[in-house]
Amino acid sequence: MKKELAGAVLILLAATALSAENETDRIVISGNKTVQNAEDTVEAVEVIDEEEIKEMGARNVEEVLEGVLGITIYDHPQSTVMLQGFEGEYVKVLVDGIEITGDIGGATPIAQIPVTDIERIEIVRGASSVLYGSDAMGGVINIITHTPEVSKKGENPLKLNFSLFQEVSSNSRLYGGISGSVKATHLYADLTASYDYDDGLYETEENTLGNMVDLYDVAAYRLGYGKSRIGWRGDRGDISLFATYMNRFQETSLSSEAGISYDDSRVELGLDGSLSLNDTSDMSGFLTWKTYDHDVTDIYYNYDTEEEETSAYEDVEGEWRYLKEVGLSHQILTGFNGRYESLGGDSFEGDTYEAKYVSWYLQDTWNKDSMDILRVVPGIRLDVCPPSYDDEDLLYKVTPKVSLRWDPASDWVYRVSYGMGYKVPTLKQKYWRFFHVSPYNFMLVGNPNLVPETSHGLNTSVEYGQARGWSFTGSAYFNYLFDMITTVISDDESGTWTSDDGTTTDYIYIRTYENKDEAITAGVDVSAQYAKGGWKGSIGYSWGLAKYNDDDTDGFEDLSGRSPHQVKGDVTYTLPDWKTKARLSAQWLAPELIDEDDGGYSPDYFMVDLRLEQPFLKDRLSLYGEVGNLLNNYHFIEGTEEGEESQEDYYGLYDGMIFTLGARYTY
Repeated sequence: MKKELAGAVLILLAATALSAENETDRIVISGNKTVQNAEDTVEAVEVIDEEEIKEMGARNVEEVLEGVLGITIYDHPQSTVMLQGFEGEYVKVLVDGIEITGDIGGATPIAQIPVTDIERIEIVRGASSVLYGSDAMGGVINIITHTPEVSKKGENPLKLNFSLFQEVSSNSRLYGGISGSVKATHLYADLTASYDYDDGLYETEENTLGNMVDLYDVAAYRLGYGKSRIGWRGDRGDISLFATYMNRFQETSLSSEAGISYDDSRVELGLDGSLSLNDTSDMSGFLTWKTYDHDVTDIYYNYDTEEEETSAYEDVEGEWRYLKEVGLSHQILTGFNGRYESLGGDSFEGDTYEAKYVSWYLQDTWNKDSMDILRVVPGIRLDVCPPSYDDEDLLYKVTPKVSLRWDPASDWVYRVSYGMGYKVPTLKQKYWRFFHVSPYNFMLVGNPNLVPETSHGLNTSVEYGQARGWSFTGSAYFNYLFDMITTVISDDESGTWTSDDGTTTDYIYIRTYENKDEAITAGVDVSAQYAKGGWKGSIGYSWGLAKYNDDDTDGFEDLSGRSPHQVKGDVTYTLPDWKTKARLSAQWLAPELIDEDDGGYSPDYFMVDLRLEQPFLKDRLSLYGEVGNLLNNYHFIEGTEEGEESQEDYYGLYDGMIFTLGARYTY
C-alpha cells in the first residue's frame, strides 16, 4: 500500500509541476549587495518570499531550505547547509547582509531562526567571493527580515503590531513565539522571540554498572531565539541598533556505551545604516560584535561519568560600502570589510588563538546601451590576512569575477558567471584538539601548517516563462578546488588521551587536517513551475558529483556525505471563497557515500508531508494542521551499514506519522 501511495505522490507532483509565482515585483539585495528588482539581477537569485514560507508551514530557516532544490541539510548535530557540493564552511549564511557566526564545526544555527520575522530568503549559487569573501565558494544565503515602517504624515504617530503563534505535535514537540513592532514618526522598534522543544525518543535501559540510562534514538533538544531592534529613518537614510540571542541544548546517544550533549549560546550586538548622498550615490555599512560559547559533554554510560569541554569564539566585523551610478549604463560598487576573531577554550588546550582579515572589493554593473538586453558585471576582490604570530606569513589573494546576462526575448534569460574563491584555514582547522567518543574513539587534531584553498567556479543558467502559467529553469555548475582541506588518518596506532581532570581514555587512531591536491564539484538542476488559478507548485531534479584527487589510486574518487540525486516538489491548491490552502510536498535524496576510506552507503531518504490551513477574522487568525512523514518512513533503497539500513534508523527519525495542530494570530 505504501508503494502505491508513494507512486501516487510522485505522479501527482510530476503532473502538476507547480510553484513560483511571477517574481517581477520581488526585491532582492544579495546578488550585488544593492537593492533591485529580482527580474533585473545579473546573477541568478532564487527568492523565497513570505507567502511561500507560510504555505510551506516552515517554522525556521532550516525547514525552508530543506524544500529548496539543490540544497541538502545535514545535522552534525547542528544544521549545516550543503550547496553545489560544498559543505557549510564554504556557504555563507547572512541575516540582513551580516554573516551569522558558525559553530566550531562550520554549521550555522538555521534551525534556531524563526520565520515569523522573515520577509524573504535569497539564494545565490556559486562563487560570489568578490563581494562576500572566502566562505562563499558554494554560494550565499541571505535571510532578509522585516524592517518596521515609520509613521507618515496624517497617521497615528504611534502604532503597534504583533503576532502570536503556538503549535503542538504528536511527537511531543512544542513550538511557539511572539513578534511585534511599534512605529512612530521617524522611529521604529521590533522584537521577535521563539522557543522550540522536543523531548526526543529514548529507551531507559540498565547499563553494566546497574544504573538506568536513557538511550536516544531521536535526539532531544531545546532551542531559544530572541532579537530586538530600534531604529531611526529619515528622508535620506536610516540607522538602527540590534541585538540577538540564541541558545541550544541537545542530547543524543552515539552508541549503547556513550552519548553526547551540546549547550551553545550566541550573542550579537550591532549597528547598521545607510545614507543617500545625492540622486546617484549612496553609502551604507555595519559594525557588529558576536560571541559564541560552545560546551560539549561526553557521556560515558558504562562508567557513569561525564567529560566537558568548552570553546569560546569572539568576532568583531565592520563593513563600509559606496554605490555610484555613472550615466545610464554603469553602477559602481566598492567597499571595505574588516574582521577580527579569536577562538579558545578546553578544545584548544586552554589557549586562545586569533586572526585578522581585511578585504577590499570593486564591481561595475554595465547595462549595454541601457537596453536591458546585455548586462555584464566584472569585479575584483583583495583579501589580506596579516600574520598574528611570529611563525606566520602574510597571506593575500586577488580574486576576479565576471557575470553576464543576456535577454534575447521577453520570455528568455541566459546567465553565465565565473568566480575565483579564496579561503584561509580557520582557527579550528589549525589549532583544534577534539576527542570523539564511542563508537569511533579517535582524536582529531589541528594542523597549523595548512595553506589557503583556492577555487575556480563556472555557473550557467537558462530561464523560460511565463507560458500559460508555466515557467522552466535549467542550470549547471562546475567548480575546481585546489588545496582542499579535509581530515585524514595521520596515525593509525592506538594511544591514550588524558583530559584536563586526569581522566584517561583509549583512542584507536588520530585524524588531522591536511591539504588535498585537488577536488571538483559539478552538477545540473532542472525545474518546472506552474501558477494559474488556485493551483501552483513545482517539481525539480538535481544531479551532482563531488570528487577529490586520491594519491593512493592516482585518480579522482567520490567525496563522502553528498547525495548525487535529488527530486523535490510540491503542489498547493487554494479554495477561492474559503481561502483554504492544501499543500502536499515531497522530497527524495539518493543514497550517499558514508566514508571515503571504509566505503558503505546510507539508505535513500523519502519524505511526504501534508498541510491544511484555514484563515479567519479577515486573515488575522489562522488555524492549521499537518501530517508529517505521511508514508511512515517508506523509502526505496536500504543502507549498507549494520543497524542503519532503514531511513528511520540512519537519519534518527520518529516511527509513524507526526500530527501537528497550530494557530497564529496577527494584529
